[in-house]
Amino acid sequence: FHLDNDNSQHFYEDIGKYEQYIFGWADWYDIYAIDEDSNFGPDWLFETGDNSEPDWRWVGNAVTNPESEYYLGNESLYNQNQGIYSGFRAEYIAMRQDAEDYFNTANMLGFGIVFNHILASLDALRVTRKYNLEYISQNNLRIKFTPVFINNELSAGVMISKDF
Repeated sequence: FHLDNDNSQHFYEDIGKYEQYIFGWADWYDIYAIDEDSNFGPDWLFETGDNSEPDWRWVGNAVTNPESEYYLGNESLYNQNQGIYSGFRAEYIAMRQDAEDYFNTANMLGFGIVFNHILASLDALRVTRKYNLEYISQNNLRIKFTPVFINNELSAGVMISKDF
């Protein structure tokens, strides 16, 4: 197994995903790897595969430091029957899931924004077309018959006006 030095995203994804990283969590180490006197000495329980090659998957061990600050008050959380050996890891997995959910929501909102822009552009085209049709259909030239005074006499006249 190889982690890329330049891409840390795989590391942060893998520490929550794979069991072999359980040994790096501070609460696991404090509860399962050292005893009350801070002596290192976990009871390693490994599971081997069905074939002749060992799988070397850690399946748990008894609490070696029941006085751990992480363990006291959280005994039910670290119950081996639940399979949670690191509360920090469980919280990290929950945080990663929340981040994935937020990312999916952000993607959907991004699509919504693009869809809104498309609808707005279609509406702008519709409104512009309607305005232009009304403008073209308007008659800007007006002809009106009106009485006019010329040399103190009333006469008929034609008035032509154009809007600009």
